[in-house]
Amino acid sequence: MNKILPLAERFLVIALIIGFLLKISGNDAPFLINISLAGLGIVFFLNIYLPIHSKAEENEQPDENKLNGLNELLSKYIVPKVIWIGSAVATVGLLLYNLQLGNNGYLRLLYMGGSTIVIAVVVMLILRIIGTKYTEASTPALIRALPTLMIVGYIVFA
Repeated sequence: MNKILPLAERFLVIALIIGFLLKISGNDAPFLINISLAGLGIVFFLNIYLPIHSKAEENEQPDENKLNGLNELLSKYIVPKVIWIGSAVATVGLLLYNLQLGNNGYLRLLYMGGSTIVIAVVVMLILRIIGTKYTEASTPALIRALPTLMIVGYIVFA
């Protein structure tokens, strides 16, 4: 699963970009966008179950590798997984928005996913300010969450 998920994510992002380019050019292919968003939501959710590796682990002795307190537990395990969950929920909300089902049910998912990402980012910034180790463990999740958050903000507030 460590090798399949990154490949699936790349494939789905490329398919999503192609779908948006087709939509902009007038050759609408909604199935491509919908399948890509659904697949990305699944990939983001499955990323929760991948082990988290950080650079600090590789340079330390086994005795120093233990977590010391709640801050390190938050920065290494909890916050990155919460960001992945928020990204998955927001991506499913984007899928429902794109499907145009005739109701506003997608707004609940967008609000929940977006607010989860914002709260997790604020907690991670606080942990980085106070100098907690392992804050770089959330970087892969943040790279996916921030563009999702910008799209969610555009849909909700525009």
